[in-house]
Amino acid sequence: MFKKLKLYLQRMRKSFRQGYSKKTACYRNTSKFLHAKGKFKCNIHGDLDPKKYAKGFMGVQFGLKYRLLYPAILTADLLFGKFKKTKVPKADHNYLLKRFDAAYNKAVRNWVKFYIYGGNINGKSKAYITKKTKEHSAAQLLMSAKQWMITILLYDQAYKEFFNMFTLEYAKELQKELKGKNANHLIYHSKIVDDVAYFKLIREVKENVNIGMFNQDEKKN
Repeated sequence: MFKKLKLYLQRMRKSFRQGYSKKTACYRNTSKFLHAKGKFKCNIHGDLDPKKYAKGFMGVQFGLKYRLLYPAILTADLLFGKFKKTKVPKADHNYLLKRFDAAYNKAVRNWVKFYIYGGNINGKSKAYITKKTKEHSAAQLLMSAKQWMITILLYDQAYKEFFNMFTLEYAKELQKELKGKNANHLIYHSKIVDDVAYFKLIREVKENVNIGMFNQDEKKN
């Protein structure tokens, strides 16, 4: 219990530091847009007022995420962790949830591998990538949130049935969109573009930032 409490306090301290500190790179990069004038056109967010968007981003990033959601998940882990389901039981009626769990885990690994580390750890062993995924605080948050969602679904059949309906409807929409094509999408992974700096023009991003085609169907670690 002492170790759990110590880890909880360490993560809470980090979360609040991210939420309140004005010294982080994320805050510095975002604050540059608070006094911007006019709109950025043809950017990947659409035509937006950078000042208004920066205020919204800071509210969500530093207020909602680091001061509320992350602490709430960490507190749930501490107080109710004994009830949390980390794996989906093998059963016919859990097949959709099982597929979701597998896809979510793969997506987090790919996100850490290709986005967080910019593809620099691609080709490393599965154990190494798993270690890096477990060490990254944002990946921890994503995994814990998923586990609590699965926990609620396994304990509450009403929400489980909603999940089944949603999953099948989502699958239908994806089938319409993909029409048998490979599941690809463009991602960027560069340290010189951070958060609200998404406002960079598409042409400028293409010329100055590493952009790669991420193949969802590619078989990698």
